[in-house]
Amino acid sequence: MRVRFAAAESACQAARLLVYRAIDARIKGQPEDLVVSMARVAIVRSERVVAELALDLFEDEALVLGSLGNAQLKTSMIAGLGGGSVEVQLNMVARALLGSERR
Repeated sequence: MRVRFAAAESACQAARLLVYRAIDARIKGQPEDLVVSMARVAIVRSERVVAELALDLFEDEALVLGSLGNAQLKTSMIAGLGGGSVEVQLNMVARALLGSERR
């Protein structure tokens, strides 16, 4: 369980750092598309890691409306939709890194 907590914390920290990089790029007037897409993917993935941990920790209680575990499950589902699907964001990252030419 300690390893899973550490993985969840690491995922959250990585997402936070990418968000900070996106904010910094915007402040400096630099292109931010790539870092924003990477941050969105990291946020969704960290929400999912935390939700899976909450589900395992709280078990059936995580399904009870209004519980902490249930709130995290809802947040993880909404995170993927709110920032655009992860697949769309990953495609944007790939295009930014590989070029937008289609073959």
